[in-house]
Amino acid sequence: MLKKEFCISMIFIFAVIVVYGQNGLNPINPEFIQAIENQNVKTDGDVESGGIPFPVKLGYSEFSSRNTTNLPSSYDLRDLGLLPPVKTQSSGGCWAYSSMSTVESRMLVLGEGLYNLSDNNLKYCHEFFPGRSTNGNAWMTTAYFARQSGPLLEEQDPHPGGTSEPGVDCPVGESPAFLVRDSRYPPGDMNTIKQLIMDVGSVWSLIYYSSTYFNSTENTYFYDGAHEVNHVFNIVGWDDDIVTDGGTGAWICQNTYGAGWGENGFVYTSYNDSQFLIYNAYFPNYEEYTEDSRVLLHDELGNYSSYGYDSEQGFALVKYEVSENLIIDEIGTYAMAYGTDIEIEIYSEFDDVSGVLSNQIGAVSKKTTEHPGLYTYDLNNPISVIMGTDLFIKVKYNTPGYNWPIPIEMYLETYSDPYIESGVSWISGTGSTGDWLSVGNDTDYKIDLCVNVYGSYNPNTVPLSNNIIIMVIMGLLAIVGSRFVLRK
Repeated sequence: MLKKEFCISMIFIFAVIVVYGQNGLNPINPEFIQAIENQNVKTDGDVESGGIPFPVKLGYSEFSSRNTTNLPSSYDLRDLGLLPPVKTQSSGGCWAYSSMSTVESRMLVLGEGLYNLSDNNLKYCHEFFPGRSTNGNAWMTTAYFARQSGPLLEEQDPHPGGTSEPGVDCPVGESPAFLVRDSRYPPGDMNTIKQLIMDVGSVWSLIYYSSTYFNSTENTYFYDGAHEVNHVFNIVGWDDDIVTDGGTGAWICQNTYGAGWGENGFVYTSYNDSQFLIYNAYFPNYEEYTEDSRVLLHDELGNYSSYGYDSEQGFALVKYEVSENLIIDEIGTYAMAYGTDIEIEIYSEFDDVSGVLSNQIGAVSKKTTEHPGLYTYDLNNPISVIMGTDLFIKVKYNTPGYNWPIPIEMYLETYSDPYIESGVSWISGTGSTGDWLSVGNDTDYKIDLCVNVYGSYNPNTVPLSNNIIIMVIMGLLAIVGSRFVLRK
């Protein structure tokens, strides 16, 4: 029965590739499909892994490698005290444990001290299909962070003793230790990865792992085949002179198999490994969390696909109905390609019949990204809104050499089943008046757009952009003026 159901799922996914490609949806990554097919196939004697590729390919046509004349021949975050202790993953949890380890390393680099974050909470409370708990990726981590579900501290959801099944007994009402609102997915360029290790800390990277290719005597690893990735190493340094079965030069990697594996939990992975550095991630910054921190989003599961009009340019428009007084200071969205241009405008009115936007109240001037990923931008000026206000956020994307610029979430067999909103999202190839296509659960385009609003609760918020406040001020001035005349 399981085999029959799985075959039906694979047929569905292959059908999705064809239909989506024709209708403007980004084709699903064939390596992702293959990994889903093989996710339960384990080599005898291997520890259960748990990493899968990203669901779609990203754009790197504008990327060029940087000058590396100043890079040292070796570098090791262990020597600098910028790594957390080696983790011992629960079954299939490498993607989550490595994600938290990467964030913990980043916090050390930023001088914020050593955190012990809950890998367990991410592994089980990601909200994707249950099977993703033991076969996940860094895009799932990004979504978890973006909606402010975490990171939690280990003591808030420990292993063992905490959540034990996907989405079943996740803790409720726990506050994040801090907020992680950005992510980056850099290409596997050697010089870039080396510079990132020096600048931001450890880098998350998928790999194909089998104990067959692990040299336990030298603690080195090399694979030169075509098997899709299934595990995660965190890259924490390099040594140009280390010799492996793949030649000279190796990445220093932190594994999640405990300190008793490899060289106290570390391994030297050949520069020439064929399945390493294809899918990479890091989380560059953090913000303090307070009980007033707020996020408005429709994409609870984040970005893992995109839409396009056979063009590098695309527009998204999302509506949010504000349910409490807020001060809004940031907008978050995703870049699908290296060097993406992003421009953001915020309006308080939109006629979905005529397609006319009016009363602009905020903006983010054009920004150019580096690596693909989630970017959070400060508004040119923060805006104050009161309960009951409608917000319409218009985002223009230009993704060089990449024809699916509009980031979306959608149903994807065996991966995600998000709640798709209705009447709150529109897309366009031009962004012109009248050229907006409604998308959502009540249309033929069952997708959510990935545009997030960040701010803080403030019971004293005044709608500074509303014409009403101008009238109030003018009235107050008139009263003051009349009193001045009377006194005179």
